[in-house]
Amino acid sequence: MPRGNIPNGDVTSGEELVPYLQPFPAKGTGYQRHIFVLYKQTSRLDFSQYRITDAFDLPARTFRTLDFYRQHQDSITPAGLAFFQSDWDTSLPDFYREKLKLQHPVFEYDFPAPYIREQEWFPLRKPFNLYMDKYRDPAQIRKEYLARKLAKTHPFDGPEPPLRYPNAHAINDVPSWLRTEMKKDRLGWGRINDI
Repeated sequence: MPRGNIPNGDVTSGEELVPYLQPFPAKGTGYQRHIFVLYKQTSRLDFSQYRITDAFDLPARTFRTLDFYRQHQDSITPAGLAFFQSDWDTSLPDFYREKLKLQHPVFEYDFPAPYIREQEWFPLRKPFNLYMDKYRDPAQIRKEYLARKLAKTHPFDGPEPPLRYPNAHAINDVPSWLRTEMKKDRLGWGRINDI
């Protein structure tokens, strides 16, 4: 909750200007960055025009940092900056409905298919396994990975425990491209995460 006129760094003694409201990013908007700016004051300021009591009045919470700074630039100096990122989670539909009394917004995007140039007979400087997979059905690739994973999973005992030191065990007598794929699978990197 934003506070002002904090005496000697004692945050609990400062004036509460706006009640705390959790971040509420809409579904489909990705990560949102929330920024906290700390200003050093040279004198006590009157924040009555910024004070609100209703935590869920969104229009009243609208705030322009630039206008605030221009109004008080003779008395405040930016002294600290922090930020964090938040993303949509499953608790937010209830928050929108019960607290904000709003319909939960959902944003969906139809991304264009990635451009894949025509297949070449002899692609130079491209790993052939990754190159060939570009022209295969992604569902078929995922199906192959899933079949490989299930083949190593016992129906009652579950999957094999991971190796304690995955790449400490040498992989011999296989081509270099396959060795790289096996190392990635052991470490859980790359396409193995698609299943």
